[in-house]
Amino acid sequence: MIPTDEQVPDGSSDFSREDAADVTVGIGHAIDGLKLNDASVSTDYYDISDDECSITIDKDYLATLSNGTKEFAIILDDSETTPTTVLWDVVISGVHEDEFDRSDPDDVAMSVSDVEITGLKYQDAAVDASAYAISNSNHTITIKKEYLATLSNGDKTFKVLEGTTAYDELVIEVSGNGSASFSKADPADITIAVADAEITGLKIGGTNVNPDNYTIAEGAHSITIDDEYLGGLANGDKTFKVQLDDGEDELTYVVTVGD
Repeated sequence: MIPTDEQVPDGSSDFSREDAADVTVGIGHAIDGLKLNDASVSTDYYDISDDECSITIDKDYLATLSNGTKEFAIILDDSETTPTTVLWDVVISGVHEDEFDRSDPDDVAMSVSDVEITGLKYQDAAVDASAYAISNSNHTITIKKEYLATLSNGDKTFKVLEGTTAYDELVIEVSGNGSASFSKADPADITIAVADAEITGLKIGGTNVNPDNYTIAEGAHSITIDDEYLGGLANGDKTFKVQLDDGEDELTYVVTVGD
């Protein structure tokens, strides 16, 4: 029997990235496909049951959608069916999450497959465009490892801007130690930047380094260790602790001193 509007009601489901699960919708009538925003959804992202009367939308695909209510159209496979589609809302919520390890650095990429990405904010301030790249052909923003390496350790909440006012949150857990090399044959100062905290001092091991041996830049977001001081250290790995203000944990940098 061909279902009527009353027999095939529209409906809704919830999807949270914090407790991600596939979304299954039972229709009671054979299903032919799925659309979002009037565009067909790839069959890679859903499965139709053996009896063709229910559809399961993949959680990994749902996790790429921006937050808010997404109106899917479930396509029925009988051209004489009234209606020919069932509208099913999926309410997307939660933050995107990723990790960045300073000891094994790599770019961090995030996809928001159903919107145009327009920019990036951190601590409610616009991130310089040189620190990331946007590809709206595949709806992806890539935050560069060189920028992420300048952040203090801990969870960092970004706003991925979409359109003019909307955004999704991306939380990146930054961890690990930084590293640098110093050659006595070709000596050069070493500068360490910390973009999101003020630098207050420097330790080697558990001992304060004399302020004569380093310079904290105006604004206190970078520190330069003097090459003459570094040249006086014995060869090997030297563990420096960059002291930070505002209750941030100190940042560890291992400098390898060699001939």
